[in-house]
Amino acid sequence: MLNQKQQQTIETIETIETIETIETIETIETIETIETIETIETIETETSVKSFADWVDVYSSVEELAKATDDIIIGKLVDSYVWEYPQEYTHSPLLFTYYTVKVQSIIKGELKDDTISLYIDGGIRNGIEYTIEDSPLLNVDDTMILFLWETPEEAYTTRGGPQGRFKIVNGKVYATDEYEDKDNSLTNRMKTNTMKLEDFINKIS
Repeated sequence: MLNQKQQQTIETIETIETIETIETIETIETIETIETIETIETIETETSVKSFADWVDVYSSVEELAKATDDIIIGKLVDSYVWEYPQEYTHSPLLFTYYTVKVQSIIKGELKDDTISLYIDGGIRNGIEYTIEDSPLLNVDDTMILFLWETPEEAYTTRGGPQGRFKIVNGKVYATDEYEDKDNSLTNRMKTNTMKLEDFINKIS
């Protein structure tokens, strides 16, 4: 998440406007953060804005992701709110959704808090959903495995963006990636979809 110490340069390279669609290619450079998004291409409609991003940190396996992560937990999302980066510093809305996560168990690390604040890129504002491809918004009441990275603001995001978020349903682990059926999908590369929870935990422990 960008803060006052970080510098952000947003350059609109090309804008194509029609009645239904606006396509914008933006370059975002972020200083002092691991989770930098290098380039974003955005397609906007009346009800949603979807960005196509190049993530800096991409992992080839869940074992590699686990090795790079200090804290891995199972937690339940119990609340959420949307925060918008001040528009005087941006050319387009820049939203983050913050979730209150109740920690249910610790897979790795020594996290002491019973609840944590987790944020991801994107959010809903004025009925319009802003998301990044491969990184859909999460749902309150979801139970998830989270590969955490603590930010200087004492909040957490997930290692590798959407790669660090997995949903638990009926004892099985699913990627949160909404493009799971694509071979080049970030989370599909790690081949963990529909894995039994016990097998997943053994794989990353």
